[in-house]
Amino acid sequence: MSGTRARAAFLGIGRSGTVAITLSPCPRICFAARAFPYGNHHRTGEPSMNAADPSHHADHQRRLTRISRVARLMDTAIRIPGTGIRFGGDSVLGLIPGVGDAAGSLIGIYILNEARRLGVPRHKLVKMAGNLGIDFAVGAVPLLGDVFDVFYKAHRRNLDIVLDHFGEAGTAYGDALRDPPMKDITPKRA
Repeated sequence: MSGTRARAAFLGIGRSGTVAITLSPCPRICFAARAFPYGNHHRTGEPSMNAADPSHHADHQRRLTRISRVARLMDTAIRIPGTGIRFGGDSVLGLIPGVGDAAGSLIGIYILNEARRLGVPRHKLVKMAGNLGIDFAVGAVPLLGDVFDVFYKAHRRNLDIVLDHFGEAGTAYGDALRDPPMKDITPKRA
């Protein structure tokens, strides 16, 4: 065995559903590139989201569902009766001078971190951070920022970026995540 190098075989399921078997002379490189198709978990020490792991799909769906619920709560949880205007916790928090917009941005950073953990590419994460930055900067302006928060839904935009990345944007599952069924308690006009 002195002249041969050990090879490692790895089985992975790609995002498009294809199965790939990789033989690599360097298991560490293959481990980093193939075992974690949804992120660089080998560097962060987070639990594996290996595509061959049966719990991967359930964990992926749980994370997407959490992102969806937080985005809905922050941007579209309350409907103004008689209009199509919806707003959420971000608009209400924005009414608190100084700390309100910062609190809304911290919740947006949670969505950003979940997207990072799911493996959303860096350029899309930068776009998501830009959405949060715009929401924070304009939302900090008194009065104008409060009106802006009602119409600029940064968290929903970030959810759309994540769903688009995973190809869920136009599917029934993606639509259910984007507009999850929630009990609407606002009175409806007859």
